Amino acid sequence: MGKRKEKIEDPLKLLLPGAIYDYFELVHTEVSEVVVHLFLDEQPLPPKAVGYESKGFTEQSIIQDFPLRGKPVFLHIRRRKWLEKSTGKVLTNS
Repeated sequence: MGKRKEKIEDPLKLLLPGAIYDYFELVHTEVSEVVVHLFLDEQPLPPKAVGYESKGFTEQSIIQDFPLRGKPVFLHIRRRKWLEKSTGKVLTNS
């Protein structure tokens, strides 16, 4: 017999691009008869330096992804804003 296929623990891993899956979490879905909307928020991973505080999210970006079961898929992505406490600058992860 051939090799056993690797078991996928999270089906979402099959649907989302790798970088999105690694750094964002699915917070809401809207599925209708004609379209799929996936709402994703950046995980709370502060910049590598110390002294940052989360200050909410940026405006969402909407990206059209590959269709799923014949329905267009839209990713609604919000990135976190980080306040650098020492300077008062607001940053986002790149």
